[in-house]
Amino acid sequence: MSLTDIKAKIETDARAEADGILAAAKDQGEAIRQETDGEIRRMGELQKSRLEKEAPEILRRREIVAKLDVKKEDLSARRGLIDEAFEATKAKMAGMPDDSVGRFAEVLLLQAMETKEEILVVGRKEKVLDAAWLQAFNAKNGSNLQMAEERAPIVGGFILRRGLVDVNCSWEMLIRTAREELEAETVKRLFSD
Repeated sequence: MSLTDIKAKIETDARAEADGILAAAKDQGEAIRQETDGEIRRMGELQKSRLEKEAPEILRRREIVAKLDVKKEDLSARRGLIDEAFEATKAKMAGMPDDSVGRFAEVLLLQAMETKEEILVVGRKEKVLDAAWLQAFNAKNGSNLQMAEERAPIVGGFILRRGLVDVNCSWEMLIRTAREELEAETVKRLFSD
């Protein structure tokens, strides 16, 4: 055998071996692809089955969250209406006629004073509850209340000072106290179906 024949035989054998390796690799690649496709189908079916089972629960949870959001918004709107109602009451009290302010303050003062020697603190913009009003009150009720030089940051009403104790009879405090007592009833009246 000549060198050329040997070389040709080696090339033919190498080509045949390479073709065999390539064929085996293609077969192995095809088997892996088929196995992978089968695994993908199984995983897809499993996910689909799981989603079908869990879909009602997911929808139920979303519905619960949506209902909670609606209730939260409804509560916020109701709270806003209640706030408006009490703010309107405060504005109405601040806009009372002078004679009504005087009579109302007199009733409050009679209930709040204990020693008849207390000090009366009024709001910065108070026009009705002044020294003349207090002098008339003292004369009518046999008390010796004094008007404080300082003024309080309140819209209306007064603060009655007895030593270290202050009795807050401002419109804001009266409304806050009334609100705490009446809020449940107010909610019931405003939002009853």
